[in-house]
Amino acid sequence: MPPLAFPKPQRARSDLLQQPGVGGAIARFWARSYAPDYVGLILLEVAYLLIQFFVEPFHRMFSLDDRSKSYPHASVQRVSVQWNLIYAGLIPCLVILLWAVTLRLSVHQIHVTVLGLFISHALASFLTDVIKNAVGRPRPDLIARCKPAKGTPGHELVMIDVCTETDHHTLHDGWRSFPSGHSSFAFAGLGFLAL
Repeated sequence: MPPLAFPKPQRARSDLLQQPGVGGAIARFWARSYAPDYVGLILLEVAYLLIQFFVEPFHRMFSLDDRSKSYPHASVQRVSVQWNLIYAGLIPCLVILLWAVTLRLSVHQIHVTVLGLFISHALASFLTDVIKNAVGRPRPDLIARCKPAKGTPGHELVMIDVCTETDHHTLHDGWRSFPSGHSSFAFAGLGFLAL
């Protein structure tokens, strides 16, 4: 009876890192650098931008006599995007850097901490927009954004096709109310800082 033949074990990761040439150099760079983290961060940002500008949200039906959606379109927000970036992005980053300098942390520790903050923001923004598009909850200023066509019945549920707004982003952003992008971005930055 012939002896049992066991399959050869696959090459260990360390063998791949020891290979000469371009393949080994790429494997060593990938294993010993922050390249996977930065690739993941870039992919999250690209996915966020694609969802934000090229994916239409679910469009719930609405009624023109719904007072909860009849607020005027607010072009000026109470907390603007710029201030949210300062409060939840810049200030946590500066506090982390001040903390790192005070404790005399290594460059590696500072780098991974700041990179974690950026990944936290990117992941929160991406997940928030995925949920916003899936839920399609109307904003309180939906009717002002929509600019419904004359003759649209006021006491019936209507669809997006009654809207005359020509700015694609303004119109479709009317169905991206939940969850709050400002709140999730603030929690990602300030929550990371608290941890």
